[in-house]
Amino acid sequence: MDAGIIRDIQTKTIDNNHFNSYTLDRDELKVVLPANDSLNNKKRISIEELANYQVISLESGSGIYEKMVEIYNNAGIPLNVGFKTTHIETIMGMIKNSDQITFLFKKSAMPFMNKQLVMLSLDQPIYSNLELICPRENQHKPALTKFIEYMKKYTSEPVESYP
Repeated sequence: MDAGIIRDIQTKTIDNNHFNSYTLDRDELKVVLPANDSLNNKKRISIEELANYQVISLESGSGIYEKMVEIYNNAGIPLNVGFKTTHIETIMGMIKNSDQITFLFKKSAMPFMNKQLVMLSLDQPIYSNLELICPRENQHKPALTKFIEYMKKYTSEPVESYP
C-alpha cells in the first residue's frame, strides 16, 4: 500500500511509528431523519430525544457505527440498529419513508439529501477528520510526494502532518 484515505477514528488504531497521516478535511456527524418527522424543525437534537428511534447504519468498521455505539453507551441508552449496509444511498432511501434515523457525516450525506430528508446537528457536536495515511518508507516516493502536495493545496481544511 502506498497510501490510503480513512477517518481519524480509524487512524487511532494505526502504529504511528510506521505511518504518517495528513488531515485532509473535517466533517460533522449529523442525524438524518424523514422530513415529516416531528423533530424536523429543530436545529440541534439530543441522543435522549432519539432513544425510541430505530437506526439504519453503515456497517461496523465505517467509523460511524463505532461512534454511534459510543454515543448511545455514554448516554446509557440502548442502540436499536434495524439494518446495516455499506451504501449511503440505500440508507437514505430507507429513511425517507420511515420512522427511522441514521447518523452520517455531513459531507458524505449531502449528495443524497432531498426534500424528503432533514439533517440535524447533535446538541454536543461530534467532528471527525478525513486523513491520508502512508507508510513512512513510502513518504519519499515522487508520485506520493506530488499527491500529498496536491491534497495540501486543494483540500478544504488546512492540512496538518502528524509525524
